[in-house]
Amino acid sequence: MTVAGSQLPVVYFVFRRNEGASSTRFGGFARRLINSGKMPAADYRTVALDDLTYAIDSSGAAAIYDEQGRALFHDASFVYFKSWESLPERASMVASYLRAKGIPFIDEAVRYAGVHKASQFWKLWAQGIAVVPTIISTHRPSRALVRDVLGDAPYLIKPIHGEKGRGVEKLASYDALPERTDGLLIQPYIENHGDYRVMVYGYSVRGALYRSAQEGKIVNNTSQGAISEFLERGALGEELVGLAERAASTVECAVAGVDVIVDGNGRPYVLEVNQGSQIVTGHFTDKKIEAFGDFMHERIAGRTVRKVQNNRLEVIGRYVNVNFPEFGVSRVLAKVDTGAYQSAVHAADIREGEEDGVRYLEFSLLDGHGKTAGHKTPKCRVTDYDKTTVKNSFGVRQDRYSIKARISINGRMMKTGITLADRKEMAAPILLGRRFLRGRYIVNVELSRIDWEKSL
Repeated sequence: MTVAGSQLPVVYFVFRRNEGASSTRFGGFARRLINSGKMPAADYRTVALDDLTYAIDSSGAAAIYDEQGRALFHDASFVYFKSWESLPERASMVASYLRAKGIPFIDEAVRYAGVHKASQFWKLWAQGIAVVPTIISTHRPSRALVRDVLGDAPYLIKPIHGEKGRGVEKLASYDALPERTDGLLIQPYIENHGDYRVMVYGYSVRGALYRSAQEGKIVNNTSQGAISEFLERGALGEELVGLAERAASTVECAVAGVDVIVDGNGRPYVLEVNQGSQIVTGHFTDKKIEAFGDFMHERIAGRTVRKVQNNRLEVIGRYVNVNFPEFGVSRVLAKVDTGAYQSAVHAADIREGEEDGVRYLEFSLLDGHGKTAGHKTPKCRVTDYDKTTVKNSFGVRQDRYSIKARISINGRMMKTGITLADRKEMAAPILLGRRFLRGRYIVNVELSRIDWEKSL
């Protein structure tokens, strides 16, 4: 299909299953949209997750096919996941493929839907991590596809939601593959003398079990009777350690057992990332518990808790708008700095005085700072103030005046101590430090990438 000599953009609508050409839960959805006359010109296609076959070959190339063996999604301009919640693993695999290819889709929630073997493989592949060539399907793929992706038999088949080596079978030929299932991983059988269960705790390798299957068995799981030996991290080699750590990080399993197999050419492949893995059961529990204890020592840090703990911490970014209602000042951008203890505001013409026996502090708030040209810079007088010594960003100690002031951020009013400083050479006239942030805010540095000139 063409428009003015140009190929139409291709848009895919993804559903759980094929409910028919006229159903609004499948083919009828796109047809109604197109008939409305409101849709942009495009080649609209509807696919069902239930019908898809997912393949990763030995070269690392990947593709997704329909039941007729036609490649899908590689030509997409945009993909809309209309209905996928009951098949999250398959939807997640499509999302991994789309992200790797740079194809936009909605919604991003699909990315985080899959947690089992099938979706893991595609997340690993999308990050360039070597995985065993695999076909994932609910029906028997064509003979040609199986040969192209996996090579010649024998093959292994594994249930998508299997564990501890249960349900794994070795098949001598293509014809032994089942016609239709609830979902299988089909892989080439790799001759081996064993595999590695790498202990990754806190995204760091702590050791591994080298596991060898019992005679007559095809799986190396210790739960299936395999023998094992414990290997320290240093005995594993940098390539295997790096592969296991990258795999755990990719699927975001901070505590994991990463299964790795090495083929006859010495190339390691990730078989699976097991969330949690065995720690207090199985072989070498003393070694695993010791390693897990080291990890926990690293993770459990001392924390000072306020006597009166706020129920909710608000998230703010690197910059935030601040109001000083007592001084009639509003919408001044402040820099949030967790490296600073005290907060500070730019002030000029600071002097102490006395009237009727009461001492006071006068200053011009914000006066002379280049970023506050459009703001009112009032002459202020306070009686609630003090002197304090602070260390600036260069490590130099300075004596400053400190005042108590009410400030408002995002509609939340609070009273805080803030020092008066000459900040005219600084990017922001206000600095919010740890003393102010503690118990009130969590800082996300990805937020508030603000153009100063537009924000003032």
